[in-house]
Amino acid sequence: MENKQSKEMKYFIHIDESGPFDESFSGVRASVVGGVCSINSADKWEQIHRGHLEQFSSDNQDSQFDYPGHYHCGPLLAGKISAPKGSRVGMIGDFADGVFQNVLSNSTFGFLSRNVGKKFQYSPQATYVMNLIAALRNSFKLLSQSVKRVEHVHVVIAQRTIGETSKVGTVEQYMSFLLTHVMEQLLVGDGAGVVLARQLRTQGQLKFSTGFGDRNAGLIAADFVCCLGRNGRKAIQGCSLHVWQPDEEALLGDYRSFHERQVQVLVRNRYYGSSLEFMCRYFPLLDGQPDVKCLVEALKRESDQQVLQRELPALLSVIHQISKNRTQAPNMLAVAIRVTERLVDVASKQSYADQNLASQRHWLNFHIQALAELSACYNHTGSVGPQAVVEQQLTDLLSKRGKDTGMGATHRQSLLIDVRNRNLNLLFNDYRFEEAYSLAEELSVARNNMIPAGEADELLGQILGSHGQSCAFMARFDGSWYDSAIELFERSMEHFAAGSYQEEMSRNFLITTAWQDWRLDDAVRYMNTKTNPGLTSLDPLDTVSALLSRPSPQSRAFDVVNCLRLAAAYSHRDNRQRLDSGLRDELESIAKSIASDHPYEQWLKWLGILHLQSEDWAKAESCFAAGSEICRKGDFTMQTIGNSIALLQVVCRRIRTSGKASKNGEQNFQVELKRLRAQSTSYDAYMHKSQLIELLELPRKDFLADRKNLWNIYTVLPFAYA
Repeated sequence: MENKQSKEMKYFIHIDESGPFDESFSGVRASVVGGVCSINSADKWEQIHRGHLEQFSSDNQDSQFDYPGHYHCGPLLAGKISAPKGSRVGMIGDFADGVFQNVLSNSTFGFLSRNVGKKFQYSPQATYVMNLIAALRNSFKLLSQSVKRVEHVHVVIAQRTIGETSKVGTVEQYMSFLLTHVMEQLLVGDGAGVVLARQLRTQGQLKFSTGFGDRNAGLIAADFVCCLGRNGRKAIQGCSLHVWQPDEEALLGDYRSFHERQVQVLVRNRYYGSSLEFMCRYFPLLDGQPDVKCLVEALKRESDQQVLQRELPALLSVIHQISKNRTQAPNMLAVAIRVTERLVDVASKQSYADQNLASQRHWLNFHIQALAELSACYNHTGSVGPQAVVEQQLTDLLSKRGKDTGMGATHRQSLLIDVRNRNLNLLFNDYRFEEAYSLAEELSVARNNMIPAGEADELLGQILGSHGQSCAFMARFDGSWYDSAIELFERSMEHFAAGSYQEEMSRNFLITTAWQDWRLDDAVRYMNTKTNPGLTSLDPLDTVSALLSRPSPQSRAFDVVNCLRLAAAYSHRDNRQRLDSGLRDELESIAKSIASDHPYEQWLKWLGILHLQSEDWAKAESCFAAGSEICRKGDFTMQTIGNSIALLQVVCRRIRTSGKASKNGEQNFQVELKRLRAQSTSYDAYMHKSQLIELLELPRKDFLADRKNLWNIYTVLPFAYA
């Protein structure tokens, strides 16, 4: 393509980045390396920025933006840079967008190397370098295609003051090494871009340098392209913004061998917890799982009590974090289960091994805690059978060898109560809600008798949370249980630190219960208290928008599910859509990019319902299909949830056609429902009570005559399963 600047012979490529480059694990929006290719030096870019500022100030008399104070896009939009006094609502966004568009209109082209596929999962720094090389190689390729004559190229890369710099000395030394490396990688291979780079290098007309992103006006231009381009802002007509992903042409080095060596070093130095974290976060997975063989063998040989005392709790901490962060990346729960199973196997042998009593005790306590973590992981999958086996192993271990742990009698009793409370999940997963209620009540009394009156106690808070869940599950058919559930959840939160994981769980249960009881405004208030403290609006759209405006909505996956449930409830009640199609599509893309574990089946289910409410049948069915597919890989409870989502595909087709749903879809749903009902008498009794089959047998006109029929289908399962 011919460019308006094609007669120019000297070009500048200014490059910045945006994002942590660890999104495979943190779940944030895809990071980018990007910038601008232009004929503008840094001095020329400063003139361009000041010219835009002058024009913006002229058009907006109340504007008091200044250069360079307000020319750092991310902090400006995040509110870390104070807005000028008197700025109207939305002025900051208009200003930033104006800078972005002005930059592109004064560039030959803008570009981004976007880590969309999250392909490289070795370390944040490695991922950054990979994207940087890809951006350079692709920009040179595009420059060679866009411009007839190029006699000089000056590449300016923004400095990165990150932890890796300490490994090589000063920031200046680090950047020198980086510039040398990327230049070498730019010149490897063939293609038009590589040929151009080689010619310029041979002629001494290829220059690399570094600069500060808040001082160099060209890097400021690159900053706005990275920030707004990363968040999906498109170029105006006549301007070019090219987006790439790293490809195989970006020669990225043998990072696997580096990380293999790093793991070996950590294991050799007996930092077992660090080695496991390293493998799970940065190391390429073997068949979807980290290869922990070398770690396991080292643990079998370990006899130093100080090392065991230090590293066994560290291993438990890593396992817990992987399980806790299961919603932020695909297959993290499967990784947690696989690793924990291996460590439980080691512990079961080492706690009986012929060694001193102190070592046995370390391994025994580790064995108990690892079984508890494994039980929690199985619960997240709905694996009733495996969870029951693990819970029994844990109970037996505490009963037979409790005294060998070195714990006092009260501590052992607390552990047994904790195990029994965990066992309640087995009852929930098998739809035995009345039994769970009775046992939770018994445990609550027992724990209350063990602690001083009025004293906060996390275990009691967990029991009250389980007690509240049993009430909320039963409330699906008897609304008198709602008040009890809400009271118990509120009491449970009194025992947890504000903002803690346990407190957030109870608050999520509280929100879900209020939603299920159609106390929608209360649910939105609970949600805002949790996620948007300052937001007074009761419009769920405002709540959803505020939540999604933050980085990494998947890190708050359960909050997103509750927001979607609320949006669907308001839409159903008011008979109007409250969530625009663009936002629904964005959420669908996020969910499908991770979509491997709970709660993404719920995320996709309620997105599908929102699509259905907008009569976007194809998108609705796509979400329902993806949601039921997640459940198909799980165990009994997840399969019951999946069957209820598959039902929505049947309903979707029934609504949009003059007759019933497709014969195959209907039959498949009925066959699966029959199989699951045969598997559990409690689930069978629940579904009989739901009168689902009677509802589905209604003719289409009668089925649609009462809008409550649809909502009863959406929420055929109780509480958090809906």
